[in-house]
Amino acid sequence: MQKRSLQSAGHFGERGGWKLKAVAGHTVLVLIGKTHSPPAQSGKESNMPTSYIEYDNREDWLAGRKNSIGASEVSAAVGLNPFMSQLELWEIKTGRKKPKDLSNVSIVVFGQNAEGLIRDLYMLEHPEFTLEYHPYRVYFQTELPFLTATLDGELTRVEDGVKGIYEGKTAECTKKAQWENWNGKVPDHYYTQLCHQLWCAGTEYQFSVLNAKIKGLNGDSSLRSYEYNREMMEADIEWLVTEAEKFWWYVKEDKKPPLSLKL
Repeated sequence: MQKRSLQSAGHFGERGGWKLKAVAGHTVLVLIGKTHSPPAQSGKESNMPTSYIEYDNREDWLAGRKNSIGASEVSAAVGLNPFMSQLELWEIKTGRKKPKDLSNVSIVVFGQNAEGLIRDLYMLEHPEFTLEYHPYRVYFQTELPFLTATLDGELTRVEDGVKGIYEGKTAECTKKAQWENWNGKVPDHYYTQLCHQLWCAGTEYQFSVLNAKIKGLNGDSSLRSYEYNREMMEADIEWLVTEAEKFWWYVKEDKKPPLSLKL
């Protein structure tokens, strides 16, 4: 799989011909949740209706994630995650390795506790939007149900009713290079998450907002918001889905993916 810099409007070819029967392992999702299929949206993706599963609790939601690539995992699947390799994610998805227990990692705990607070602050500063939050709702396209996403929030612009996706993040930047990743853009492993969420949620969602609380080495912090228009992301979304399909083929075939070099 080729490493690339996203947020660059590149085009990497047509997607493959995956069918539902090729990913039968996903039936576990239906068994422990309630499946909903809203009407297909008009436009070029109208032949790919969006569905979602509403889980009753966190335990069922976590169990459902095991059989898919979630938005926070997709950057590893395509070789753009600085903390997890494709091979490690493949080992987790094929049952060879358990995910790391991050429940006691301070930065993770802080992020979980801050998520609702920074979302509330964003809404206070942006009355032009309304927001819905469904913590155990998992979106997917019925054509490729192994790509799934749970959203931090669903935005609706009051003026015209256009819908978008809200994503909240907390981060620590202790080096100049890390700050550069936030200079007029977001880090690639977060941008891939935004692309993935827009794909899974469907064309009804026309923009994505990433709201980040960034903490520096000296303890100072800043709150930054980045908004992306779906139209400008389409080529990157297409590339991402193509590469994620390739990775998932290795998972379903139980074959180790080829090594990729990080540049």
